Amino acid sequence: MILSKMHRYTKNFYNLIYEKATLNIADSFYSVAITVALVQLYQIDAGAISLFTLLGMLPSVLSFSYGHLIDRIRDKKRALFWIQLLHIISVVMLIVVFR
Repeated sequence: MILSKMHRYTKNFYNLIYEKATLNIADSFYSVAITVALVQLYQIDAGAISLFTLLGMLPSVLSFSYGHLIDRIRDKKRALFWIQLLHIISVVMLIVVFR
């Protein structure tokens, strides 16, 4: 029954799910790597790591407050592209800084 329902979805839907899953896995590795780097390089204690993690999760926690602004964007595909590009650039910049 579940498999018969799965055939209704388009290839774009499967691509979206695959890309979001890949992005979530990459973000998890990134979070672990940043935490390990902070502990090894700067000998940061658990309280500071907790604060850093909380600040990293804050956009997800507050997403209900800016969701209506995202709905007003007309070209969401282009906006998503630019936001993810900025995300990649910021990660690369952090890698360069921590080297």
